[in-house]
Amino acid sequence: MIGYKIHTENDGQVPPELKINLRGLLIGSGYFDGKIQDEYSDFYFQLGLLDKKQRETYQEVEVKMKAYLENDEFSKAREVHLGFHLSLT
Repeated sequence: MIGYKIHTENDGQVPPELKINLRGLLIGSGYFDGKIQDEYSDFYFQLGLLDKKQRETYQEVEVKMKAYLENDEFSKAREVHLGFHLSLT
């Protein structure tokens, strides 16, 4: 909805200095709050998705990620989180 609004408002309706250069918009889950909901290492371990070493590594990632999120460093939090998941492949 927000992407559509930006797209339609950009269509000659706003002065050039107010135009938003929109290439795309991605919102993961509007119901997810990484500051309080991203402690999944034990859950993934219990499901058999992580071994013990991977769980310990992911717990370290969760600590780093939470610190970045608390400081509003969202890009760094994403990089740490994504880096862990990419290391599994």
